[in-house]
Amino acid sequence: MYVGEPGTGAMYHDCIYILMKEVIDNAIDEFGQGFGKRIDVNVNYDTGEVSVRDYGRGIPLGKVVDCVSQMNTGGKYDNENYQFSAGMNGVGTKAVNALSEFFEVRSFREGEFSEAYFEEGRLKSKRRGKLKTNEHSGTYIRYKPDLKVLKKFKVREEHVLRRMKMYCYVNAGLTIVLNGQEICSDRGLADLIADEAQFFTPEQIDQLRTIVDDEDLPVLCFGLRTDFLTHFFPGAMRLMELADSLTEIKTVCACGRKATVNARIDENGKVITEGGQILLGGNDSYVAMCHKCWKNKIRAQEQA
Repeated sequence: MYVGEPGTGAMYHDCIYILMKEVIDNAIDEFGQGFGKRIDVNVNYDTGEVSVRDYGRGIPLGKVVDCVSQMNTGGKYDNENYQFSAGMNGVGTKAVNALSEFFEVRSFREGEFSEAYFEEGRLKSKRRGKLKTNEHSGTYIRYKPDLKVLKKFKVREEHVLRRMKMYCYVNAGLTIVLNGQEICSDRGLADLIADEAQFFTPEQIDQLRTIVDDEDLPVLCFGLRTDFLTHFFPGAMRLMELADSLTEIKTVCACGRKATVNARIDENGKVITEGGQILLGGNDSYVAMCHKCWKNKIRAQEQA
């Protein structure tokens, strides 16, 4: 399986988001088979710690350890119940386990539980017994990415929120509760989502507005307002002119101030101050900064 680039968390495909996806995909599979309409996801954006609780059938109690640590042992290899799978019920979680400082898994089934705790992929403890409370069936997983492997990273709220919304748009009726915030879509793809809206032309934004007005379909656009030089994207400017409502997803600069600049950084860590507004490929990445830190970093480069 592919776990993405180690990255810093700036890019949507960086490893920390792929690890999260692998755990949530198994919960999505349960929903797809008609078991559990809710998934609770909690993310610590500072430490990278993630917990996921689904309300499906739960991992078979005798296979909990194997499903997250031994290859080709997941429930999806044992029967035909998972004909349409997003995750591989164990293959993905094994990678998450191996790349985590700690990894905790707990399964609830028919009044019993089975749990295991790992550190750096090594089993430290396991336990099985009767539940003392009325716990709904399902699976709970909690992990923290290993800094010795992934080095320095920052989980970006906008990337996580975008992925959760995507899950709900392609799984109508599913509710994901992200850090207490409910995300759901009763009409699925009928609730059209326009992602990376900053790359749309003003004419395309006008077309989306027509869909809203003529077809009575809600359109959710997700994207950036400005480029790496703080200039408006043409599509974003038109979107702000036509949108019925605007919601800002706030990010924080390393200094603690509100981040307002999506700074383009080269592979040597220097802020880029020239180039095309849209970059395809290359080794550059993006870091959220406040305007003051962005300007100070540019000045320091010019004086060096």
